[in-house]
Amino acid sequence: MSLTAHFVYNTKYMLPIQNRLQKNREFQRVFKNSRPERMSNIVIRVAKNQTREANIRFGFVISNKIEKRATRRNALKRQLREIAAGLISELIPGYDIVAVVQKDFSTPYKQEAIREQFEAGLRKTGALK
Repeated sequence: MSLTAHFVYNTKYMLPIQNRLQKNREFQRVFKNSRPERMSNIVIRVAKNQTREANIRFGFVISNKIEKRATRRNALKRQLREIAAGLISELIPGYDIVAVVQKDFSTPYKQEAIREQFEAGLRKTGALK
């Protein structure tokens, strides 16, 4: 019996590369120029995007302190990316958004619970239309 998180991953909602924060300096800029909006498991930070395109870019941070197993951290990141991809059309363009998981969700990960917190955090920041 496997202890990894089980969920259905829909590649239809993969987050495109132009909507991802990838470099450390991009994450650092968001941390420096934003204030945190805390939910019970996730902290959302939103900063104005400094690229020429009006893309919305996402980054996700899950520490080893939260979950030791890389498979579970990656599963949670995939869930968050899928949720973010589904919300792109509902967000105001021109922002960089970083979601920091502060407390692990119960496993197996329930996408609806993650979605509720993620959307509530985006509403609090004003990034959701």
